[in-house]
Amino acid sequence: GWRQTLAATLAAMTMLVPLALGASWLQRGASSVLATGQPDILPAYVQVASEVPARPRALVLQDQGRGVVGYALVSGEGRRIGDAEVAPPVSTTRGLGTAVSTLLSGTGGPTQVQLVAGFGGGFVVVDAPGDPTSERRLDSTPGLERVSAVSSGAVWRVVPPGARVQLRVPPGSPVTVPADPGQPTTTVATDLGALAPSLGTGTGSAATGTLRLAETADAGWQASVDGQRLAPRTVDGWAQGFGVDTSTQLAQLTVRHVDDRGRWLLAQAAVVLVLVLLALPSWRRREDLDEPDDLDRPAGAAGPASAPALVDEPAEVVR
Repeated sequence: GWRQTLAATLAAMTMLVPLALGASWLQRGASSVLATGQPDILPAYVQVASEVPARPRALVLQDQGRGVVGYALVSGEGRRIGDAEVAPPVSTTRGLGTAVSTLLSGTGGPTQVQLVAGFGGGFVVVDAPGDPTSERRLDSTPGLERVSAVSSGAVWRVVPPGARVQLRVPPGSPVTVPADPGQPTTTVATDLGALAPSLGTGTGSAATGTLRLAETADAGWQASVDGQRLAPRTVDGWAQGFGVDTSTQLAQLTVRHVDDRGRWLLAQAAVVLVLVLLALPSWRRREDLDEPDDLDRPAGAAGPASAPALVDEPAEVVR
């Protein structure tokens, strides 16, 4: 009747709505439903300046007391939930930690500043309250220019600033490749012909260079020119790179990161669906329910289709 139909509908909605919400949260990430208490950890100037095609990062230094200073490379949109879980291994950023120690000790120079720029760093931010001694040492470091000192901290600009993606064609200087400011991960879709004047290559001239990403080398990074995949390589011992031929003026360069997150989500959804199907109650046909089982009959009782028993007994004759 309608009561059974209504009950089944409510039960289905009760089960499907939480599953749908969970699937949407997995699709969009935790940032859509969870937010940090202090989302703007970077000064407004740094956030705006990081939206340029070079997509520079900010090296944030934070005094944790007892002579310990924490550091983190932060993109323009600031820290997000889960950044610590997907951070690169410490072994790949050990050089950055050494450079930070040298800069704060007052013995840093252009070498350490260039290393920060190699990680895509364009700014150095000291969170308030900062150590005045460390700030004076950063003021005296060649390659760092103080921009401002606001209530949230002091800011220095890296000169020359770093970039997410660069194209190196010896013997020229590295050329910044525009990256999409609207994407959270490093994404490139640009025309190599627009970079030719900066590279100093002419039409038809052979020029083989290296496309360097300020990202840890990972099998998920893919780059292509006019649909042709580029051969990956490791640059500077840790960064992702690709070999690229810049002789084609009208070539379309594309860079993106592909991970297995979507496949894992589909596999998990399939497992959940199987578990739900196994948890559903089994259904039996009405005729199966109406027919009694043999185990339910009393001993000696015959079934409905059993034939009467034949007993061989002598007949009695009446005279």
